[in-house]
Amino acid sequence: MVIGYRELKAGYEAALPGSVRIVNDEQEGKTPLIGIAAGLQAAESEYAFICSCDVPFVNRAVVGLLFDRASGADAAIPKWSQGHTEPLEAVYRTSSTLVATRETLPLDGSRLKVMIDKLGKVVYVPVEAEIRALDSDLRTFFNVNTRGDMDRAEELCGREFSATT
Repeated sequence: MVIGYRELKAGYEAALPGSVRIVNDEQEGKTPLIGIAAGLQAAESEYAFICSCDVPFVNRAVVGLLFDRASGADAAIPKWSQGHTEPLEAVYRTSSTLVATRETLPLDGSRLKVMIDKLGKVVYVPVEAEIRALDSDLRTFFNVNTRGDMDRAEELCGREFSATT
């Protein structure tokens, strides 16, 4: 069974607070830039937190840190010591990132790195030195891509919920 946008949107609307606005991609494609463009177009704030849909344990304190670090810049992006970045769990200045995204979409590949390279000032936030202080096991970056990942996520949720009850 394939679930369409309407069904997904209805499910999200039922689960999220009424203050959350859900927007669909303006076009079909296999790049996150299409969703980023749609979200930024709908955003009403100077900065926006952008994350992928497969990270169930986004840490509120980490998001706050990224917003703080993005102030005065075009983006605050987590960066691992080996150089890998987390551009899909970052804070971006809405206006400049929307322009950069629209400039990048027609390009071959429509890669996030190309879009980021079009931004002016990007602050890279060290994962090990700053983010780990707020999220010791770095669960904020946990992705669910496989059935095994989902099983692990459910296990982690069960442990967290049972520890609080």
